Amino acid sequence: MYKLIILLLLPIFLLGGNIVYSLQIATFSKLEKAQSFKNINIKKLKKIFLYKTDSGYWTVRYGQESRKSDIQSLKESSKIRLLKRGIIVPTAVKKLKKRLKRKKQIKKIAKIMDIDYQDNNKIDTFTFNIKVGSRIYVMQFGDFPFSNKANSIFNKKPTSSQLNTVILSSGNKVLFSAKLKRLNKSLSEIEKVILPILNKGRKDDNIRVKAFKLKY
Repeated sequence: MYKLIILLLLPIFLLGGNIVYSLQIATFSKLEKAQSFKNINIKKLKKIFLYKTDSGYWTVRYGQESRKSDIQSLKESSKIRLLKRGIIVPTAVKKLKKRLKRKKQIKKIAKIMDIDYQDNNKIDTFTFNIKVGSRIYVMQFGDFPFSNKANSIFNKKPTSSQLNTVILSSGNKVLFSAKLKRLNKSLSEIEKVILPILNKGRKDDNIRVKAFKLKY
């Protein structure tokens, strides 16, 4: 009898610290639709975020509470209809940590490239077009599997006017594009930055790098 109780309780103990509770307010089969929904509602719901379920659906969620009762209280006390209608769901901390790690990577790269980066929850993909000697490196960092717009930017060879630029995009929209005017580092310094990214990109699905040759 005691063994049976232990076996029944074991999954609960294993989950401790591995999940938080959120309100799921929308579900989509396509990433772009989930991003669009999130962007529309982000002004009134600052804690909104995207989350891909194990079954492959893209969900829009709100809040990350360690106790189910806390998210229940939030739902009941909220005056926002979306939250009132939300479904309480477990959210894997491991997935949240991976996203936080990717954001830190982006901030680090932005600092190296002399970009005044402000974290913006609307942005899902950063694309850098960097000229190094006779090559152009297109380096792309994304929160999630890359959207159609991100794929289009990544696969198109940058023009001369697009060299040493950064493109910020979300779903099917380019939010911001700017010249890296302060990119005055030496070739060796830039290569020190790019080579580790090239190596990391081979193992990380959220980083990819492509090289083009310059034609003179």
